[in-house]
Amino acid sequence: LTAAGMELVFNPHGRKLTKPETVDLLRDADGVLAGTESLDREVLSQLPRLKVISRVGTAVDNVDCEYAKERGIPVFNTPDGPTHGVAELALGGLLSLLRRIPQSDASVRRGEFVKPMGRLLRGKTVAIIGLGRIGKALVRLMQPFAVKVIAVDPVQDEAFAQQHGIRYVHLEEALLEADVISLNLSGSTKTALLGAPEFAKMKPGALLINAA
Repeated sequence: LTAAGMELVFNPHGRKLTKPETVDLLRDADGVLAGTESLDREVLSQLPRLKVISRVGTAVDNVDCEYAKERGIPVFNTPDGPTHGVAELALGGLLSLLRRIPQSDASVRRGEFVKPMGRLLRGKTVAIIGLGRIGKALVRLMQPFAVKVIAVDPVQDEAFAQQHGIRYVHLEEALLEADVISLNLSGSTKTALLGAPEFAKMKPGALLINAA
């Protein structure tokens, strides 16, 4: 971008921006490589120079796409950009919970060399809710652990499922069977899949990884 003569401005806060911070940072911007900060009508209406939005990630639910369309601002995403990073994060969270790594770390830092009893991932039933790019990447990462994978997704990739020994099930069946549930789909409070009734159906001691 620099070679193309563009001036780059970076997020100086090292975290997700608030709406006022977003407006201040982008007020004179022609384009934005967006994270998860809100780019709703309130924010976009204060960015008169903005000509393009490119979301670093798959979901664009933080962008008011209808208003952007009204303004003639194209909105792009990068569906493959975060795939492997998010899948690795999901696996890392899963192993941390099963092996109780945070508790071990805290114990060592207190000078108490206690060894919390963890659990193996090997042989567990893992339910992938949302078997898209990230869900499939997570399946590949878990192959050495000999897990049983079940999946919930309205769009079923039968070829991938057959290749990796995955069985598609309904959500309720996944909740009842899984030792681990990994959420790997985009959503919002309007489309929440899991609430008190769903948690009540999960196995005692089941783990939930939210990588959505």
